[in-house]
Amino acid sequence: MSFPSIFGTWATEDRLNALQTEFAQAQPFPHIVIDDFFNAELAHALENEFPIQQGESNKEVWQSLGWHVYDNPIEGKLAFDRIQALDKCFQTAWSALESPDTVARLRKITGIPDLETDPYVHGAGLHYHPTHGRLELHLDYSIHPISGMERRINLIVYLNSNWRQEWGGDLQLWEGDAQQPKKLAQRIMPLFNRAVLFRTSDISWHGMPDDLQCPHNTGRKSLAIYFVSPPTATEGRPKASFRPHADSMTSENYLELCKIRSERRLTPEDVSQHMPEWIPRWFP
Repeated sequence: MSFPSIFGTWATEDRLNALQTEFAQAQPFPHIVIDDFFNAELAHALENEFPIQQGESNKEVWQSLGWHVYDNPIEGKLAFDRIQALDKCFQTAWSALESPDTVARLRKITGIPDLETDPYVHGAGLHYHPTHGRLELHLDYSIHPISGMERRINLIVYLNSNWRQEWGGDLQLWEGDAQQPKKLAQRIMPLFNRAVLFRTSDISWHGMPDDLQCPHNTGRKSLAIYFVSPPTATEGRPKASFRPHADSMTSENYLELCKIRSERRLTPEDVSQHMPEWIPRWFP
């Protein structure tokens, strides 16, 4: 497929100025929502070929298939970053997302002239949240652990046909400062073929802090790709920084897990030490 045919009408030259203005003016930080992101044929192929094991609740099985499993009170999700091991439709989509034409358009929309792709796909790829999954509010890592580049832009495409509002799963964008999210500003439903493009910074608090309420054998599917640039600051976050919002009822032990997670991935021992009462809900 050629560049113009793989995407929806958002990618046409006459839409870029409007998207640039919308991105810059959005609150609580620069972002846009783009519906019909891919053409319909490719979007349906991505959803249908999404390599999940319906009904599988054994995390060892997921890990044997190459998924990274996050199973703790802060995050219940799976991630897969081996793009070349996926169906051809994913490789087609990924090649288009990393193409010079796409990067040029994203530079125009975001106003970041030196935006680049991340060849290491660090933290990106496919994400899947099972029933009762969640992701605490957080700031993404800002300094790439391998290249040293600065993460500047997240692009997430949702692949969920017939998604219902009562299931939740909204991407939440929060107002806040560099220390904590303080006020919910935006909810974005994970509708089929909807993309969210947002700038990552020291105030770009986002996440899915409420448990998913979708039926079993259903989950929240997304494709995520991140874009970087040469560093704009001498210091940054090597890991994501997790914080519950100011009004949430959280224990000191939960806050301690958030602190640990901001330094490294949590282990089962961390959870058993600080929250022994926690019962896994997504991988029982």
